[in-house]
Amino acid sequence: FPKTFTTTWTTSATSTTISTASATALTTASATALTTASATALATAFVTTA
Repeated sequence: FPKTFTTTWTTSATSTTISTASATALTTASATALTTASATALATAFVTTA
């Protein structure tokens, strides 16, 4: 019982860590892409207007 419990708990903890890391990376990537897109659109609008 203890060994099984420990293994399950460790696996669960690892999965949680990986999920959190993935979510963080995804959020960062999205934010970066959004910022880049905004900057590009802003620059384009500025150049077009000017």
